[in-house]
Amino acid sequence: MAGTTVAGQLVGVRILVWTSSPDLAERVWYAVRHLGADVVVVDPRSAPTTIGDGVEVLVVERSTTDWLRSVCDAVDAEPSLRPVVIGDLDGPEEFLAAVSAGVVGFCPASAPPGAIERTIRSVADTGVAIPRTFAKPLVDVARHGRRVRTRVGQVAVTDREWTILQLILQRRTTQEIAEVLFVSAGTVRSHVSSLLKKFGAHDRDDIIALMLGEADPPSR
Repeated sequence: MAGTTVAGQLVGVRILVWTSSPDLAERVWYAVRHLGADVVVVDPRSAPTTIGDGVEVLVVERSTTDWLRSVCDAVDAEPSLRPVVIGDLDGPEEFLAAVSAGVVGFCPASAPPGAIERTIRSVADTGVAIPRTFAKPLVDVARHGRRVRTRVGQVAVTDREWTILQLILQRRTTQEIAEVLFVSAGTVRSHVSSLLKKFGAHDRDDIIALMLGEADPPSR
């Protein structure tokens, strides 16, 4: 990182906060103001969610519309960016999806400034800040590979299939997925075909329905 973290400081570290909540903006500012960090707050409802020059830590509010896709786009544009999500995630699946998108730091919605400070400092110092409650999903992935829970049971997928699955859930097109992953459209279609077979699905909408429980699973 361009900034420094000597003696627990964040001198020169630029932190961009995407939030429409004055309360969260104040909590982040209060958490790191004494560490020398440069904090910039952007309301995603009224301004483009651009990164800008020199930003190293991106703080995103979990309740922000389409936050996961925004993080994916931000990390694609700036791979060295270290995103932090503040908010309560919807279980291990969303946590793993966030990790796949590039998120390296997590804080609950009610986190006080002290907890936010520790998270941001850990991300700046070590590159990661993961709560203990999410340690087991990471261990399970390392031991057994990724297993996706659906309405009809669990499906084992590869890391690349998992990433593509998250993009399918965001309803990205084949070309959009190819651009995100820097692969050809043919490669994406091959992975999607594999996912359709594993899910026993007719199309992507069936996969989404099986994942989100929005409709009856496809007949087999």
